[in-house]
Amino acid sequence: MKINNKPKSQIPVLVKIISIIIFLSSAWLIGNLIFSLVPLYGSGSIQQIIEQDPDAEELRLKLENDGIEYSESNLRIILGLGLTLIISFGVFFILLSVFLWGGKNWARITTVVFSFIYAFLMLFGIIFKLSLFNIAGMCISLLIGIYLLVSKDVKK
Repeated sequence: MKINNKPKSQIPVLVKIISIIIFLSSAWLIGNLIFSLVPLYGSGSIQQIIEQDPDAEELRLKLENDGIEYSESNLRIILGLGLTLIISFGVFFILLSVFLWGGKNWARITTVVFSFIYAFLMLFGIIFKLSLFNIAGMCISLLIGIYLLVSKDVKK
C-alpha cells in the first residue's frame, strides 16, 4: 500500500513535525490508558475507588436520574466503553499522523478540522477554568490548523 501522494522532498518540515506531535501524543494517550486504567478495570472494586472521589454522589445521582443502576457491573461497562472510545480515537489519530506525514490531502483537511474543534473545546475550558494548559492547547491547535489551511507549501 502506497502512502505518499508527494515525493518526500516536497513535504514541508513543519508538516512532519506536526505529524510527529500527533503521533506521540496519541501514543502517549493510549499507553497512559493501558498502563494506568486498564489494570484498574481488572482489579478490585471500581465502585469503592469511585466513591473515594468527592463527586461520587453527584455521579450516582446522574446515573440514577438517567435510569442506570449505580452498580459495579454498570460502572465496569461505562468504564469499558469509555476506554474503547478513547483508544479508538488514539488509533485514529496515529493513522492520521502517518498519512499526514505521507502527504495525503484528506489527512491535512481532517487535521485542520480536528485542530479547530480542539481549539473550540479548549476555549470552553478557558471559560470555565482559566489554566495555562487550556490556553497553550488552544494556541497550538489554532496555529496547526491555520498553518495547514493557508500554507501554500502544504497545499501543493
